[in-house]
Amino acid sequence: MMYRPTSAEETADRTPSRFRIALRHISGVHPSPHVALLSRDPETGKIRDVLDGVTLERALDGSWATPWMTVVADEEDRDAPWLRGEALLSRLGDVVELRFRAGAGRPRFSHRTVGTRSKDGGELAILALNVRATVLRTAVGGPPSVGGDARGAVRVIEDQLDVLDGVLAQCHVKVRPRKEPMIAIADPPGPALVHIGGMYGLAASGGEIRLAVDGRKIEPLCSERGAKPQDTARRLSEALMARGFETTVALNAHTGREAYPTSDVVVRRKDGSLAAVGPWAKGVAISSDSSQPVEIAAVDLSDGLDAYGAEEIGLGTLEERALLRAFGSPEKGIDFFVVGRFSDGAKQGESFLANGAIGPAVILDGRGIARARQAYALAHEVAHVLLGDPGHPDDSGDGRTWLLMNSRSASARFGPKRITAEECGIIRDNASGLLEPLD
Repeated sequence: MMYRPTSAEETADRTPSRFRIALRHISGVHPSPHVALLSRDPETGKIRDVLDGVTLERALDGSWATPWMTVVADEEDRDAPWLRGEALLSRLGDVVELRFRAGAGRPRFSHRTVGTRSKDGGELAILALNVRATVLRTAVGGPPSVGGDARGAVRVIEDQLDVLDGVLAQCHVKVRPRKEPMIAIADPPGPALVHIGGMYGLAASGGEIRLAVDGRKIEPLCSERGAKPQDTARRLSEALMARGFETTVALNAHTGREAYPTSDVVVRRKDGSLAAVGPWAKGVAISSDSSQPVEIAAVDLSDGLDAYGAEEIGLGTLEERALLRAFGSPEKGIDFFVVGRFSDGAKQGESFLANGAIGPAVILDGRGIARARQAYALAHEVAHVLLGDPGHPDDSGDGRTWLLMNSRSASARFGPKRITAEECGIIRDNASGLLEPLD
């Protein structure tokens, strides 16, 4: 059984798959003509949807069967006038059951599974996407950015992941939470990232880098004349590790405006927690190198998260990298972060591709979260990552506002957003390397 959406804008390549359940070789009396059709999560046993009063039809061979029905993954699809009474809400991996009573006997059932867990199932095979969500507090020790409190934040994110799961069902992809905790609540990262190279990524002209870590002054590090940012970052990392700290060196995406790619160094304590990096003293310059700046980055959400511009696609802002490099996970899947708002006041979400320097990741703000079933912001940004493409169909003149990937469709209409067959093919080919067969 395969999920395919249906809509008023149905096209030939999106004809919904239909299904029916037939009852054969029933011993004893005939089943009652009215039965219940339901879907349930096989892991939790929770019933997702029920259709009562389904009338069985008698086939020429004497068997009984339901009318042709449609499996849908979105509540608005289920309630669409052209599908009323014929659509059953379910998700990939759900068990669809037909419950009936043969005469006065005990209730019996026949069931089928939506999709298949077999990796040899072709387009019916369910692929899994692991997602790990982190909700940032508004400030250290403050309330979470959404939901009011920790419990409320978890409920909000569970709903977001449910919406995402329903949208990706069009491509037979199921959202699967990462290892516990599935949803984390965290303080904004403090000053643990040291950035080398600034805006232009120039070679060093020579100077000294003076840092203090957790209040300890680190012996000055001389930047060697002609050294690239990544060379200076490597030497700084070695110096900090020699003093008992753990470091991670990352090469940033080269956007073309830099002479050389810039680098980031994340500093941690031996227990893995983020260290506090700063200058030797207030007012003391971190570096005396005139051509290769050294900056310390933290995440301050009081004025919103700095959002990247056109020149920073793939690179992100310094504040975004301080967030993603602090919490990004090496596990296979997508990291999903939630903040209160972006500083530019316009964006609702941003995506960082798997082939980039800081992806795969998605960041949403409170507006993107609140418009889960209008803008479908999480699904849109996740699809950017799965497609490996930051572009939008409407940038090339495609005006179909019901497409998930159109950038200007957020306010065009309420209701489910569609993924084209071509896009599903790209996603299922797994060019992003993020999907795996559902086990």
